[in-house]
Amino acid sequence: MNIIKQLIAAIVVAAMSVTATAQTFPSKPVKIVTSMPVGSAPDSVIRKVADRLKDTWKVPVIIENRPGAAGQIAMEYYLSEKADSHNLYFSDLANFVSMPLLYDKENLVARLQPVVPIYSTYFAVIASRNSNTTNFSDTVRRQPFYGSWAIGSVGHICGAEINDTLRLGATHVPYKEYGVWYSDIVNNNLSYSCSSIGSVQSFLKDDRIKLVAIGSPQRLNNFPNLPTVKEKFGINLSVPESWLALFINTDVDDRTISRINKDIEAVVKSKEIQDHIAFLYGNSIDTDLQKFNARWKKDIEIQKNINKKYNITIK
Repeated sequence: MNIIKQLIAAIVVAAMSVTATAQTFPSKPVKIVTSMPVGSAPDSVIRKVADRLKDTWKVPVIIENRPGAAGQIAMEYYLSEKADSHNLYFSDLANFVSMPLLYDKENLVARLQPVVPIYSTYFAVIASRNSNTTNFSDTVRRQPFYGSWAIGSVGHICGAEINDTLRLGATHVPYKEYGVWYSDIVNNNLSYSCSSIGSVQSFLKDDRIKLVAIGSPQRLNNFPNLPTVKEKFGINLSVPESWLALFINTDVDDRTISRINKDIEAVVKSKEIQDHIAFLYGNSIDTDLQKFNARWKKDIEIQKNINKKYNITIK
């Protein structure tokens, strides 16, 4: 009888401990580590989200940028930190799909779980303002190079599929620095690239880059004269858009994750954040975690097939 009482007491204490953890969150500043570089479109979104969370949580919410190596640097750094509910991780599809497959780092991703998806964005084919994109194939064959920010990235996949479909014979050039990549597009050292419109917004305003096609199923209302990739090149991209989401260490308890999820979801759905995402030509994303996990698994299978088809590897 005493043993039963002791077991019941232990269960009650454990339950109270978990409840207390959830109720006391947050008890100190919250840090969000991200693989996104400072000044990028995703960086601007997560910073606005962090500003709103400061008001919700009444504690500082700090963004720490650790770009490089397709997100490997940021993810390894995040997982080296304490598995604490006050540490979150923000990145994109490539970091959770292509990076673990190419760098053999699937064990890193296994230690993370999604907290809430933030937004998604379609990718556009872009080129120098001076580039002749009317005769796209001839232009590429004269300057047979296309670029992206990382091997296996959505930009790489988009470029590879266009290159393969049109039989252009172009070479992919991966960049470590966004600034150098954009500079080479502007200066016509690359015949084309694929990027989110939000990330090249300033170049479009300065008339240094032009849009060739958009990966969305239909034309965008903001750019009614911009053809889709299907219209321009006759193909449907395997990965027409990328998603960005907040993740957390799997060691954090479910009750606390549920609290964090609800708070962030409310902020992301606010008019201020949705307006900013729309300003960057991003899209709202379903925040249901079960649906998001299914989408994540599907993206991994797509990436595996693409890597095999185009022999995408880290040499």
